[in-house]
Amino acid sequence: MAAAMPDAVAADAHSVLVPCVNLFHANAWGVPYVAAMTGSRLVLLGPHVDPPTIYAMPRDERGTHAFDVPTIWTNLFRHIDSHDLDPHSDWCPRHVPVGGATMPRFMTERFAACGVCAGQAWDLTETSQLGVMGRLLPKHGTLPIDRRLDVQSKQGRAIWGVELKVVNPGGKSPPARRQSFRSPHGARSMDRETVFQGGSRRNRCRRLVRYRRCRHH
Repeated sequence: MAAAMPDAVAADAHSVLVPCVNLFHANAWGVPYVAAMTGSRLVLLGPHVDPPTIYAMPRDERGTHAFDVPTIWTNLFRHIDSHDLDPHSDWCPRHVPVGGATMPRFMTERFAACGVCAGQAWDLTETSQLGVMGRLLPKHGTLPIDRRLDVQSKQGRAIWGVELKVVNPGGKSPPARRQSFRSPHGARSMDRETVFQGGSRRNRCRRLVRYRRCRHH
């Protein structure tokens, strides 16, 4: 349910979901259920995960969402360059969640040039299909393109229902930044905004995640 929300996968009855890798992790535990819940059409590639098929399937089936890992996309962009293809005209994806490893900056730029919004997705086996998702906020719409791509390259924010505990190398939580507010049900406090170390082992970039905990006093 959380994965289908607008600031996550953002699927609806007009969507065509195309998982471009085998059905494991998010592509098996999440995408088919998102399709069934929202009425999206689900297109499966079967055993054919070669670049020509991955390019043709979103084109021929008018896919709006494609799910893949950086290695597959890198091979696909090589295929596009070597065959002088035009994905900006051939494709119509609205959103491309990229998981499995950190999405390189050049990949974010290539997707943007194709008119596609790519975002980092992160999860663990223990978190089910999705833990955090990189999506732009309204305030990012006025940023210059370079800064907006910087935001898209970050790991993202926790989706609804996911609670993150962030610790430093010593195993301690960073100092909390707490804001109190009043609600009809009494006083509550919200804390904290910290930095999440996400991505692959080779490239552990600092990635911003907002971690908020609501607690009754």
